Amino acid sequence: MQVMARKTEILDVAEMVLSRFGPRRTTMEDIADELSISRPAIYQYFSSKRDLLKDVAINIHQKSMDRITAELELGGSLEEQIIRALNARDGFFLTDDVKFGTQPWYLDVRNRDIAEIVQSSAHVFESRIRRHLKKNDYPEQDVEAMASLLVASSTGLRMTVKDMSKFEALLSASVRQLLGHRVYGPLDARVSL
Repeated sequence: MQVMARKTEILDVAEMVLSRFGPRRTTMEDIADELSISRPAIYQYFSSKRDLLKDVAINIHQKSMDRITAELELGGSLEEQIIRALNARDGFFLTDDVKFGTQPWYLDVRNRDIAEIVQSSAHVFESRIRRHLKKNDYPEQDVEAMASLLVASSTGLRMTVKDMSKFEALLSASVRQLLGHRVYGPLDARVSL
């Protein structure tokens, strides 16, 4: 088996085992057993459990970005595209939150490695929303503020609403409300930190 294919297989199985046991209870032995390989074989691809966890978290966040890109490329109005993209990320995360009964490990910013991955993913996410607004001729002076508001609204809903249908309804209402109102002037002029 090629190196990348084996590494991908290990990441996929590790994601499944981590969803079952969480990062503290998951051992390299658990992952090896699920793959029917030896524990040392995993170390040929990952130098430590920490490195494996980081790569799994990066992989989960990358899948989220892939779903967002796919949703933004589908037809429909700008509102519909943005709603689908926000739901592709925060709706997916909320589903895991509800399934596990707690915030998923790959969003736990108390872990420094995960915090860096979450921050990077959030930055990329907001950049994609910003680019999509520009591509759809949203007023240039409002793009930065609107992208920030949309992402903050979606993330805030995910963190406070624990019912998927309520999340989707509130997300749709929020996006329609936000996109229906123009934000005037550059963000720097409106926000003083």
